[in-house]
Amino acid sequence: MLDNPRRSADEPLVPFFMLQALHSILPQFSSRDEHGHLEQQDANECFSEVQRMILSALSANKDLVGKDVREYFRGKYQVTQKCLESDEEPVQKSTEEFYQLSCFLSAEVRYIQSGIKEKLSEEIEKMSTVLIDRLPAYVSVQMVRFFYKESSQRMILSALSANKDLVGKDVREYFRGKYQVTQKCLESDEEPVQKSTEEFYQLSCFLSAEVRYIQSGIKEKLSEEIEKTSTVLGRNAKWERHVLIDRLPAYVSVQMVRFFYKESSQVNAKILKDVKFPMILDLCDICTPALQERLRPARDAVKKEEDAKIERMRKQKIDGTDSKAVVDDGKPLPFSFPDDEGSNNSGFYELKAVITHKGRSSNSGHYVAWVRLEGDKWAMCDDENVSPVTSEQVLKLSGGGDWHCAYVLLYGPRIVKEYPALKEEKENIGEQTKEVETMQTN
Repeated sequence: MLDNPRRSADEPLVPFFMLQALHSILPQFSSRDEHGHLEQQDANECFSEVQRMILSALSANKDLVGKDVREYFRGKYQVTQKCLESDEEPVQKSTEEFYQLSCFLSAEVRYIQSGIKEKLSEEIEKMSTVLIDRLPAYVSVQMVRFFYKESSQRMILSALSANKDLVGKDVREYFRGKYQVTQKCLESDEEPVQKSTEEFYQLSCFLSAEVRYIQSGIKEKLSEEIEKTSTVLGRNAKWERHVLIDRLPAYVSVQMVRFFYKESSQVNAKILKDVKFPMILDLCDICTPALQERLRPARDAVKKEEDAKIERMRKQKIDGTDSKAVVDDGKPLPFSFPDDEGSNNSGFYELKAVITHKGRSSNSGHYVAWVRLEGDKWAMCDDENVSPVTSEQVLKLSGGGDWHCAYVLLYGPRIVKEYPALKEEKENIGEQTKEVETMQTN
C-alpha cells in the first residue's frame, strides 16, 4: 500500500481492507452503538487476538515446521528476591517467561524506557529485582494507561496463596477437566474411528428451542454431526463427534450461551429464554463409563449420608426434641480421588456463585454477582451495594424476561459426610449379636 506508485505523497492512507479483514476474522471487534458507529475496543485485547492468529498462521508456514514459533515472541526474566529484614535469609533466584513488556505511567515517567523499568525493581513483601535473561526476536510494549484499585488476578492469586492446603499444588487441576472425544465417519466404514482427549475449564449450556434445563443444554453439543476430511474417501465427509467427560475438576463453571451475533442489527443480542439450573448439579451421566465406575463409591456415600440424616430426623422426632436443627455429627470426606488432586470423585456439585446480566445486549446492561455465604444464605453484590438473599431468590435468576438472567454459574464439590451409627442402632446390633451367639451355643 505504501509503495503503490499510483498513490500520491499527500494522499491519506485509509486501512479499509485491513479493517474489513479484521472484522471478518474477529467479528467481536466490529460491534456498533445505537447510532451505527463502530464502538471503541480495547486495543491490547485486539492486539493479543491478532498476535494469536499470526502465531497460528506462522505455525502453518512450511519454513517454520518443526520450530517453536513462540520462541520468536517469548522472553525470559531473571528474578532476584532478597529479604530486607534479615541478612540470614537466602537470596532467591528464579526465571519467568514473558510475551509482553509493560510501561507503567507514574508521575515521573516521561520516556518509555523508564516506564518499562518502573516495576523491574520494587519492594514487596520481599524485595524483588527483575532483569531480562533472554530477549525474543519481537517484543510488544503495553502502555499501562488503565488501572484498577487492585487487579482481580492479584486478588485471586493472593487468596489462593493464603490457603495452606494449596501450597505447592497446581491450582489449575482444581478447574481443569478432560474430554474424551470420539469421531466416526458416517460415509465410510473403512475410515478408522478417531479418539483424542481435550482439556476444558468451562462447560457451555447452549439454549436451543428444546432446552429448558441446564443439564440438557450442556448435552446439546456433546454429540453432533460435523464435516471433516476423510482420508479414505479423499474428500470432506459427514462425521459424528461424540464427547464425554474423562476427568471432572473440583470446580466447574457453566456459561449460559445467551449472546449471539445478530447480523441485521450488528450487535451481540441476548437470548432471554428461561433455563432452570439446580443447587445440586449431577454430571455423572455425561462421563465416560470408566469414570462413572470410579465415581460409584463416593456416590454410594452420598446415599448413606442422606439415609443417616433421615435417621437422625426420625430419632429427633421420636425423642420429642423441639429444636428444628438436626445434630450434624458427620465427618467430611475427601472430594478428590487419592491419586488425582483437584478432581471431583462423586460427580455431584453445589452451586457457589452466579453472575447475572440485566439488559438486551452484551454491549449494554448491568452485571451482578450472587455469592453463597453458607447454607441458604447468599449475598447479592451489585457494585458497592451488598444485600442478603436466599437460595429461593437465586433460583429465580433462570431468565425469561428483562430482569437478571444467569450468565455464568460456578459450581464447587458437594461435600459428603460420613455419619457414625446412632447409639440405639449400636445397642440393637449388640443384642442381635448376643442372640446369634446364644443360638449357636445351644
